[in-house]
Amino acid sequence: MATRTFYIPDLIKLSNWPWPAILSPHYESVRRASQEWMESYKLLPSEALDAFNRCDFALIMSYTNHFATEEHVRIAADICQWYFLYDEFSDVMDTSATRELSDTLLLAMRNPYDPLPAGSHKLGVLTQE
Repeated sequence: MATRTFYIPDLIKLSNWPWPAILSPHYESVRRASQEWMESYKLLPSEALDAFNRCDFALIMSYTNHFATEEHVRIAADICQWYFLYDEFSDVMDTSATRELSDTLLLAMRNPYDPLPAGSHKLGVLTQE
C-alpha cells in the first residue's frame, strides 16, 4: 500500500488564505460569558481549566460564524466546549462509566426541566442549561 502524506495548514499564519479573516464583533462578550458559564460548574481542576481556556472555542467560532448573531456565536462556542468536555471525561472512563455518562447526557437533553438522578455527573446538569 502506498504511503500518503497529508499537510495540515498553519492555522495561525494562513499566509496563502485567499479571504480576509473576519472576527465576529461578539468575540469578547461570547468568550467571557461562555467561559464563566462553564467554569461555574467546577468540572475541571485549575491546571486543566487553564489548558482548557487556552483552547478558546469562542475564538474559532467567532471566525467561522463572523456574521452570526451574538446568541448564535455563543451557542456554537458552548457546544464546542460541551463536546470537548464530554471527550475529555470519556477518554479516562471505562466502558460502563462512559455509557452511564452518555445516558445521563441523553436524559438531560430529552428532559431539560426534570431533575437528574442524585449523583449524576455535573456535565449532565450543564447539559440541561
